[in-house]
Amino acid sequence: MQFDPLKRRRFVTPFGAAAAAWRISSTIWLAVVVGGLYILSAKLSLSLLTPEGVAVFWPAAGVAAGVLIAFGPRARWGVIIGTMVATIVANLLGDRNLWSSIVFALCNAGEAVLTAWLIERYFGSPFSLDRLSHVLGLLGAAIVATAVSESAGP
Repeated sequence: MQFDPLKRRRFVTPFGAAAAAWRISSTIWLAVVVGGLYILSAKLSLSLLTPEGVAVFWPAAGVAAGVLIAFGPRARWGVIIGTMVATIVANLLGDRNLWSSIVFALCNAGEAVLTAWLIERYFGSPFSLDRLSHVLGLLGAAIVATAVSESAGP
């Protein structure tokens, strides 16, 4: 259903149901792909833990933020769902309980959304790394989002 602002009434387009079904299926597929890439990149980080059990780098956050920056706001729900499911599964397979896994999942998804929002807000769309200011902006957005995410997590 769409809204006609001039006539102030709603009308049904013949392709409305098909378009809605397409959006839902593309969101599900994006969630599956992002979740799979997130788990693979998280496993890479977990294989390189320090003796204290600390991950030196976490490319999974870059995967989620990169997909959001590349595909824009339309990809938001697919990335959020994929990131959260992958984080919960990875944490439950490790030594975390359900509640801390959910908190970590919210923080990881929030980090990607905040990074993409900062890039969109200050640099617009489409975003490219062809200027030093954009590279430094991406670095700054990643640092800010990581700091916010880590301050909220357990």
